Amino acid sequence: MISTFFPPIELDGTAELALLSLQACNSKPNVSEKNNSFRILTYNDYLESSTSVNNSVIDLSIPIGSYELDDIVNFTANNSIGELLGFNKKTFEGGVIHESEQMANINPLSCIRIECDIVHGAFVNGRETCSIHEFYPLVSPGYKIVESPNNLIYYSVLTNQIDNVKIEIKDQNGELVDFRGESVTRRFHEVENSSISKLPELTRESLTTLLNLGYTLENRNGRYSEHSRKTVLRRNNALSNNDEIRIAIQHQDLYTLPSESLLHIEGEVERNIETGNGEASVKLINNGIMFLFDEIRYELNSVEIDKVRNPGITTCMKGYASFQTANLYRYQNAGWNESGESREKFEVCIPLKVIMGFAEDHRKIIINSRQELILHRSSVDINALKCERANGKIKISKIMWRMPHINVEDSVRLKLLKTLDSRKPLYIAFRSWELFEHPYLPQTTKHSWAVKTSTHTEKPRYVIIGFQTKRKNKITADMSRFDHCSLILLKVFLNSESYPYDSLNIDFDNDKYSALYQMYSSFQDSFYNIDNGDPILTKEEFKDNAPIVVIDCSKQNEKIKSAPVDVRIEFETKIPIPNDTSAYCLILHDKIFEYNAMTSEVHKVV
Repeated sequence: MISTFFPPIELDGTAELALLSLQACNSKPNVSEKNNSFRILTYNDYLESSTSVNNSVIDLSIPIGSYELDDIVNFTANNSIGELLGFNKKTFEGGVIHESEQMANINPLSCIRIECDIVHGAFVNGRETCSIHEFYPLVSPGYKIVESPNNLIYYSVLTNQIDNVKIEIKDQNGELVDFRGESVTRRFHEVENSSISKLPELTRESLTTLLNLGYTLENRNGRYSEHSRKTVLRRNNALSNNDEIRIAIQHQDLYTLPSESLLHIEGEVERNIETGNGEASVKLINNGIMFLFDEIRYELNSVEIDKVRNPGITTCMKGYASFQTANLYRYQNAGWNESGESREKFEVCIPLKVIMGFAEDHRKIIINSRQELILHRSSVDINALKCERANGKIKISKIMWRMPHINVEDSVRLKLLKTLDSRKPLYIAFRSWELFEHPYLPQTTKHSWAVKTSTHTEKPRYVIIGFQTKRKNKITADMSRFDHCSLILLKVFLNSESYPYDSLNIDFDNDKYSALYQMYSSFQDSFYNIDNGDPILTKEEFKDNAPIVVIDCSKQNEKIKSAPVDVRIEFETKIPIPNDTSAYCLILHDKIFEYNAMTSEVHKVV
């Protein structure tokens, strides 16, 4: 097989070549003109053969082709065709079962060797050859051969100009394989040594890093482009209250990175009441955009992977615990502003990783899968606003999901395709954020709240508790802030195990909450496995804005790990809980999914 290139391929410096794949039919005939005939003597004539009487002789010929053992045995009915089945050249008595002296040689190919005339550096039995790959065909004669080397082996190219390439496919004896007119497809990969060092770092990373370990998306790690996905609505201009907003990525032949995706939202605050001497100021509260939605969920191939209920409260509690002062300006671009925002029009870019645990933890590419982000608009907007004398409404004019697309080099793409062909499942592991609400606490000092019963596979790792008094559905209050409610004691019970073990002995009235702030400020060290976390709130701001209780229960004994877990919170206050007080419990627990990029199947593991 000779391939001619015009104009010739010019190579700068030395180059190397490797086989990517070979597709052919295992059609080398095991029955040829050398072994396709045999002779039958009738029984009576065989007895008289020594007397030179005319014998009855039947010569049979089998058509040249590729046969399996069962085909020939049935065709010959109890007789043999000699060497092909391992019999010596002699006459066998009829009516008797005979066993061949040698092994049957039904498959003439025990090795296929691919040679290319423009490479060197390979050796066979100590002799240098131009072979670039050899393998044993695993399919029977007549079936298709598909060979893709697991590891590409590059051989030096002998020339700097390629105008034709001669490819020879030989068997174990060095003879050309006769494919009897069947098509043969071969693919090669050529690299120039002068440019190998210039490839992005992504091309030298292993598939394990890409799929299982993840990587930080930077220019030095690979080329990527950011694409926007607009909303898919049930009716025109359906961005108002109680509407469902769907943003889908329909193309499945993409490599995407949801962990670095952004939710781009534009809109304006509409004032509708004027009171007193002048127009009242309606302010968008801190993280107010998230209070415009009741629920946000992410689906992969129409299977729900992660869901955030009441995103406003959830992201506030998680943000207060996770955000660092070093990234304060980036958070402001996402709508995080402690003093609120008084401008009429707003525009924010909110990273998906500050909205749900899937995007924060699964910093890996998603391959060949349909993805969809679904947002449910809340019934009212007042929880996102704050104003003393007026009312307001928020009008969203645009929502886009900006998703990075990863462009990988050919060598990495081949590894990815080989992984897809193997049909092995790919895993998605993350810590989900699940919010529970006690809407109206009784006006007592001691409380016991049975939050949920979780399976042993969804073990709580962290529990964050917060209280709010007279804030929900009140435009005069700031829903992004929390109240301490004169808390003096709190414990989280996972079955019979309590966290923390010691009593907190809190007294906010006398500024005794150091233990509580220590638990809050230590969250980042444990959750992100870093040293010296940088919490966004000072001790005074913690008391005034977000006196939340952060419980680390990631270190659990085996009893909890192997049985269902009842999550219960017991707390005590210095004075009875005020009227219209809600309690919120945010549980961070493990979740694992597996998906098959070839079959689009998605299953929950944990």
